[in-house]
Amino acid sequence: MPTSLPSLITVLLGLAIEKASGQSLQGYLEDHITRPENLTHTVFVTDSAFPSPHTEGYTKLPHGPIVNTTDWNMSWGWAAGNLASTLEDMHTWTRDGATGNLVSPASQREREQFRLAPSEGAGSLYGLGLENQNGWIGHNGNTPGFQTYAYYLPPEDTTMVVMVNSSIDLVGVWNLVSDIVEVVGPAHLWPAPPTAEAVVPR
Repeated sequence: MPTSLPSLITVLLGLAIEKASGQSLQGYLEDHITRPENLTHTVFVTDSAFPSPHTEGYTKLPHGPIVNTTDWNMSWGWAAGNLASTLEDMHTWTRDGATGNLVSPASQREREQFRLAPSEGAGSLYGLGLENQNGWIGHNGNTPGFQTYAYYLPPEDTTMVVMVNSSIDLVGVWNLVSDIVEVVGPAHLWPAPPTAEAVVPR
């Protein structure tokens, strides 16, 4: 399965959390994120079971057919992406995650030391686990069959969560988000798509 450096780093951070806290990553996330944020429909995926109700996910195999991925075991993502959530929970998390609701002011300042990330798209910036897409603060992610774009725009107090049940056309979804932003935040247009080499599941 293709992956990216940020994904590998996130897995290493998950291991560091377990070592420092003495807890499993699942237990730590429940104690420090999902419970304090009241994310009652966000779960740590440990097998191929997918919380109901849910949509079906689709991807295209390399040089092969389009397949349904709903019953695939997504726990391989672990710290880099095996949480399953709802639109409502993501709406809460997106704003609080972007504004640093669960970290100290000093940590938030560190997270906001954004640097140019050309592989993410022309004009994209990257901090410590946060993207800055022309003012939209958050992160996107995808697993086979599913994509989520979760961002908060501080100047306009606007939260945008886009969830798509397909990973067939990653650049196409990036462009869909761009079209949405043109309507809901025209003063902060979405950057150009990332390079083809950067568009891999992570």
